[in-house]
Amino acid sequence: MPQHSVHGPRSSVWMRPARALATKLCALFLLLPMLLWAPAAAAHAALIASDPPNEAVLHNAPREARLSFDETVAPLVFKIAQPDGTLIEPQRVTAEQDGIVLTLPPLTQQGTYALSWRVISADGHPVGGSQLFSIGTASARADTAHVTPTRDVLIWLARLAWFTGLLAGVGMSSFRAFGSRSPTAMLRGGYGVLLGTGAIAALASLGLLGVDALDAPLASLLDASTWRTAMATSFVLSCLFSWIALGLAALSCRSAGGRTRQFLAAIALVALGLALASSGHASTAPPMWVARPAVWLHAVAATAWIGSLVPLARSLGKTTELGALRRFSCIIPGVLFALIASGVVIISLQFDHLASLWRTPYGQVLIAKLMLVASLLALGAHNRFGLTARVLAGEAAARRALRRSIMMECVLALAVLAVVSLWRFTPPPRALDAAHSHTAQARPLISIHIHTRDAMAQVVLEAPAGTSTQTLTLYLYTGDLTSLHAKEVSVAFFSEEAGLEPIRYAAHQKTDGSWRVDAIHLPRLGHWQIEIDALVSDFERIRLRTRLESTP
Repeated sequence: MPQHSVHGPRSSVWMRPARALATKLCALFLLLPMLLWAPAAAAHAALIASDPPNEAVLHNAPREARLSFDETVAPLVFKIAQPDGTLIEPQRVTAEQDGIVLTLPPLTQQGTYALSWRVISADGHPVGGSQLFSIGTASARADTAHVTPTRDVLIWLARLAWFTGLLAGVGMSSFRAFGSRSPTAMLRGGYGVLLGTGAIAALASLGLLGVDALDAPLASLLDASTWRTAMATSFVLSCLFSWIALGLAALSCRSAGGRTRQFLAAIALVALGLALASSGHASTAPPMWVARPAVWLHAVAATAWIGSLVPLARSLGKTTELGALRRFSCIIPGVLFALIASGVVIISLQFDHLASLWRTPYGQVLIAKLMLVASLLALGAHNRFGLTARVLAGEAAARRALRRSIMMECVLALAVLAVVSLWRFTPPPRALDAAHSHTAQARPLISIHIHTRDAMAQVVLEAPAGTSTQTLTLYLYTGDLTSLHAKEVSVAFFSEEAGLEPIRYAAHQKTDGSWRVDAIHLPRLGHWQIEIDALVSDFERIRLRTRLESTP
C-alpha cells in the first residue's frame, strides 16, 4: 500500500477539527466588534444645576425654569405642586443639549412650589426628583413623593427572571455543547420553560421600564405610549440580543451535529454578552471602550459558571458520566479568573471613593453580592479540592456529597442574581459624585443659550467654592446641533452703557470638547455684554453675542 494512503487520511482527521475550531474563533471575533457598535451612552444622568436654584426665594414669579444635567436627557413627566397642593403642568417643555427648559404658566400664589421632574438618561434608566422654590416667602412644603412599592417589586422580579432565564438557559446550552456529550445532563421539560421565562421576562422588563419612565400606574402597560417610551431607550437593544441568545441556545440544544451545536452555543454566548453590555449602569461607565468589553466578559464568564451547575449535578446521577466533571474541572479556573478580573475593572470604573462602598446603596448592594460570591467560591473550592478527586476515583459517597454541594451552589447563584437585580434602583457612585462634586466645586451663577443661524453656544458662568473669581464654560455647536470644532476661542466682556472697553480672555479647550476661561474678575455691574469669538478656520470666524443680566 502506498505511504500516502496511510498518512493522508490521518492528517485529514487532525486537520478537520482544527479548521472547524478556526472557523468558530473567526466568527466569534467578527461578532465582538458589535460591542463598539452598541449606541454610545454616558453615565447615569445626574442633575447638576437648576434655575431657579433649589430652595431659592424669589421676589417675582419666574417665567421659565431650567434643569441642567451632566449628560443629554429626554423629557418624560413634569408637574408643579403649588403652595395649596394643586398640581399644574408646564406650558412647554424643550430639550436642549445640556438639559431641559420649561416654560411655566402664571404662578400667582405666594409660598413654596415643588417642581417634580422625570427624565430618561442615555443609559436607559429613568431619573426623577423635585426642586423647590418659593415666591415671596417660604411656606409648608408640598409632598411630591410618589411611592410605588408594587411596581418596584414587579420590576425587580422581572429583572431577576430575565437574568435567571438568560444566564442559566444559555449556560446550559453551552455546557451541553462543550462540556457534556450526553443529553441526559440537560433539564428535559424544564429547559424549555427556562428559555421561555427569559424571553417573556425581557419583554416584561421592557414594558415596566416604560411604566417607570412615565411614572404611570401598572394599567398603562396596555397603552401604546408606554411602549413607545420604552422602545426609545437603550434597553430595547438588550432585549433584542437576549432573544437572539435564547433562540440560538434553543437551536443549539436541538441540533444533532456536534459542530453545529458548538457553533450555535458560541454565538449565543456572544449575543448574551452583548445583551448585558448594551445598556445599564456598568456598561455606560467612562471610558466605555473599557467598560463594555469588561461587562461582556463578566456576563459570559458568569454564564459559563452558573449555567453549568444544574446539568453538572444531573450528570453526577449517572455513574458512567464523569467526563463532564473532568472537563468542568479543567476549564473553571480560567472562567473564574475572567470573572474576577472583569469584575475588578467594573468596580474600579463605578466607584469614585472607597467610602462609597458602604455609604451608598449601590455599594451596599455590591457588598452583599461579594459576600454571596465569596461563599460560592469557598463552596466551589471545597468541591474542587475536597470531593472531585474522590468522585473521579469512584467513591459513591463523595458523588452524592458533591451533587448536594452543587445544588447549594445553585441556590447561592440565584441569591446573587436576586441581589444584582437591585442595582436597577441604585445609581452608581460615579453618577452621584457628578452632582455632589459639581455643587461642592462651583456655584452656578448664570446659564444662558445663544442661538443663531450658523452656530449655537451654551454659556455657564460659575463661582468656584472658596474663591472670589469666576469661571466661564462654553459649549459650541453648529446650527444642526453637532459639535463646533474651533481652532481658538476668546471671550470679551464689555458694557456699552458704562462706557467700558472689552475685557478679553483667551479660552482653553477641555478634554470633553468644551472651552473654559478661568480666573475671571469683573466689577459688580448690573449687567455685562459678552462676545464669543471662535476661529473655525484660517478664513472663517464666528462671533456670538448675548447679555448677562447680573453677576454677584
